[in-house]
Amino acid sequence: MGIEAFWELCEQVKLFTFRWPKSENGPAHIVLSDFNFEDHSIDFCIDLIDNERHKYPNHTDEELSETRRFLEAIKTIPEDIRTEDDSEEN
Repeated sequence: MGIEAFWELCEQVKLFTFRWPKSENGPAHIVLSDFNFEDHSIDFCIDLIDNERHKYPNHTDEELSETRRFLEAIKTIPEDIRTEDDSEEN
């Protein structure tokens, strides 16, 4: 189930980045571009949005707020479901 949920989440990320194309190059790029859905990666990105916003002048407050909300929504999915489990491929 982990792999299927992982790919479904990747599709949701693609939809989000279609709406917010600059978001892939912002503080959440490790989630939105690299598909690192672990809690520590998401928390790191949220921390950047909350505490390092000034480092991202090319990103609007609206985009960063929506990105933060999207990251919080991802975290509502249990981590073991939203992360890719390579052991299932073997």
